Amino acid sequence: MKCSTLSLLLIASTVSACATLRVQQPTPQASVWVCHGGRNPKWQREAVSGHHNLAALEVKRGNLAAARAGFLGERAAHEKLVAMMPADAELQASIANVDSYLGSVAERAGDYPEAIARFGAQISRLEAQTRADPRSARMRRRQANALGMQSDLMAVAGQLPAALEKRRQSLEIFTALAAHDAANREWLASALNARVKYAILLRAQGDAAQAAHLVQECRLTVEQLAKSASSNRGITVSLATVWRL
Repeated sequence: MKCSTLSLLLIASTVSACATLRVQQPTPQASVWVCHGGRNPKWQREAVSGHHNLAALEVKRGNLAAARAGFLGERAAHEKLVAMMPADAELQASIANVDSYLGSVAERAGDYPEAIARFGAQISRLEAQTRADPRSARMRRRQANALGMQSDLMAVAGQLPAALEKRRQSLEIFTALAAHDAANREWLASALNARVKYAILLRAQGDAAQAAHLVQECRLTVEQLAKSASSNRGITVSLATVWRL
């Protein structure tokens, strides 16, 4: 499989985090915290909202440099909040979110080394949270998604062995989640997508036999899920990929 085809297949089902940014509502006191040295958590949170909203606006405008600066400002504001409230798990999750946004901005700018590093930082924080609360399906899913994003970027950057390992880790988490709740079609779809992408990477590295075996194992399930969830773009892409492999 040519590298260009590999890139297209991997990118086709990658949804940029920046595409789903939500604008946060600041209050009139949003900038007052600066005058007080940023020591008030409430005002610090307002600063976070201000940075986020400006960054989201710049993403929509296509001004990626300004968007990056805005997200860096948001991250710095979150770090100050963490210094005030180090035990707040939600703050750690928020920093992980910002790392994801920074990774997506870097990806759109074509800076794959930074994008890979940003998703790596996100993964590290999510791993820490998963260790603290191993039963949190939400954190495990976010970790699996981040591993998948990093794997896609590594593949496009030509780092195939590392991409394969990250995809294997993502597949392992999604498979466990799907097994835990067999009725959850979204988790099943994520597990199937991860399996197909793992097969793509195996084939790209010359292991066509193992890739074909993995695809054959999940082909029927992908086809059935595609019929019942025709609006799921990821499954549609996986089905097209299964037919091509």
